[in-house]
Amino acid sequence: MGEGGKVGPDLSAIGIIAGERISGMSTADYLRESIIDPNAFVVEECPNGPCIANIMPRDYTTRLSPDQIEIIIAFLLEQDGSQQPLIPTIGDDVTPVPLPKAVPANKAARPLGFSPSISSLSIQLMLIGIVFLLTLFMVWKRPSD
Repeated sequence: MGEGGKVGPDLSAIGIIAGERISGMSTADYLRESIIDPNAFVVEECPNGPCIANIMPRDYTTRLSPDQIEIIIAFLLEQDGSQQPLIPTIGDDVTPVPLPKAVPANKAARPLGFSPSISSLSIQLMLIGIVFLLTLFMVWKRPSD
């Protein structure tokens, strides 16, 4: 949460740090104001240089209900820097878990593109039959000598 250093400040310990940023303001009030008005307290330094104003959307009060904003604040208050980021592990010691199939394999839609459902022998026999029928038709319609 923020520790990737892509955009914005590191939020992994925001539950502790936020209370120290503005004297006389509680951590919850600081976080609430930062969500409602993201440009109210722009941190000077982000992992990639100075933090940029207007990065965060300014319409969370219309996107989120007050209860949803309080849930976000409660989550941010829990961030004390002790949580380890969840990094997926790839290696020999990891057993892959099979994913459930939504549709049985025999009922799945055929992929787009060439699907050789008719064998090449069948196609050859059909072409020979068509040529044979055309030849018979031409012989039958040919004017007699």
